Amino acid sequence: MKKIIIGISIFLLSSVAWAGVDFDGIDDLITVGDADNLEGYTAISFGGWVKRNGAQPDSGFGTSFIKPRAGSQPVYCVFIKDAGARVRLNTVTDDSGLNSWEILNDFVSGEWHHFFVTWTSGEKPKIYFDGVSQSLSADGGTLTGTLVTSTDPLQFSLATLRYKGVVSEWYLYSAALTSTEVTMIANSKVKGIGLQIQPSSLKAYYPLDDQPDGASGDGDTFLDRSGLGHNATGNDGANNTGLTAKAEEVLSYP
Repeated sequence: MKKIIIGISIFLLSSVAWAGVDFDGIDDLITVGDADNLEGYTAISFGGWVKRNGAQPDSGFGTSFIKPRAGSQPVYCVFIKDAGARVRLNTVTDDSGLNSWEILNDFVSGEWHHFFVTWTSGEKPKIYFDGVSQSLSADGGTLTGTLVTSTDPLQFSLATLRYKGVVSEWYLYSAALTSTEVTMIANSKVKGIGLQIQPSSLKAYYPLDDQPDGASGDGDTFLDRSGLGHNATGNDGANNTGLTAKAEEVLSYP
């Protein structure tokens, strides 16, 4: 009996099929109103679970998360690519718009993968794939200073570089998490585990599990579970399709 119980526990911890939101790659968006404590950091960490659904529609790029800046390069963002991912950060000290770092890991279409970025002033960003820090295929070098600010809303997906896939369990911190902490979030496969990690630096946490399976998130509120109230709003665009809620298929327990 003990062996059976242990086997079931291992299965639960090693399998993942998160609840989340499915972006159609056409015009789906989730936006968060501007707030001062979502930017202006000298260190940052962000990321979560993503599942790419086929080729990204804009030359192989899809914006899964971005703090845009009108008429200029973003404060921070990540593009999930057909082959790999690109991260951009811009500081007051270095606002060239050319600051980007990439990995070539394959976000296999239809598979869940954990993606995370950490950075602190004076260092290069670290990009993690499934809990492991990766070598950079494109290296923008070290970045120093305080992240620039913007009055534009924080967004999942972007009208000009649209994301096609599912996003779930997304965190934003104003500190650089350690490799041990990132690995814990990725490998635990437990919902909300990041709430227990550097809680004073946690600025937003979006489980994106607010709607029943198959429901549209258009006009709906997606709660920020960090306690800071940075709630988001869904918009399924002019075609009035997509932004579909996906229920969990394998549950995890704290």
